[in-house]
Amino acid sequence: MNNGKHCGVEVPAVNTLKECWDIVNTSEKTQRHCMIMENCCYGSSEMMVLNMVREGLLGDLLHAECAYDHDLRELLFSNEGEGLWRRFPHQKRNGNLYPTHGLGPVAFYLDINRNDRFDYMVSMSSPSLGLDEWRAAKVPKDDPKWKEKYVCGDVNTSLIRTAKSRSLKLFSLPDDTDFLFLPLMGMRTIDGRPRTLQTPNPEEPC
Repeated sequence: MNNGKHCGVEVPAVNTLKECWDIVNTSEKTQRHCMIMENCCYGSSEMMVLNMVREGLLGDLLHAECAYDHDLRELLFSNEGEGLWRRFPHQKRNGNLYPTHGLGPVAFYLDINRNDRFDYMVSMSSPSLGLDEWRAAKVPKDDPKWKEKYVCGDVNTSLIRTAKSRSLKLFSLPDDTDFLFLPLMGMRTIDGRPRTLQTPNPEEPC
């Protein structure tokens, strides 16, 4: 942005409030956009539900739930790829370290930063046990990974209220049974669909 270019950033784009404001202030100063490249906003299922919301099939939205359900332990302890860096935030931060896969599509459904905004959040984490258990079972005792101390809870639950008093529940848990779960509650119906719901013909626009 400082070089006059619009830019896209992989997730997670930031880790602290200061980093958030650094991006906002730089964007406003330079009049350039910075977009989070959250691919899960644009899957066929997510775009189908967004179309349903905008067509009014669910009525006025009241509540949404989303999650990142993914057991990452094998990846985190890998000696290549994401294992070379992705484990380290678990030693410094306790919270939902990867929220946008689930949160991004729901933010579209709720018109966040268009007609509403996130206003208040409370976030809670479970104890951190899973990484220690995996290390004990899989990692040799002479491996440097045994010097690491993990502080990020295995399960995180965040409750968010919007400026229009709508509610959102965001989960992060090490479970591969349902990668993204996106139930929506509106005045007319509840869309408690599984992530695997697809359009009849994936080649057709949703």
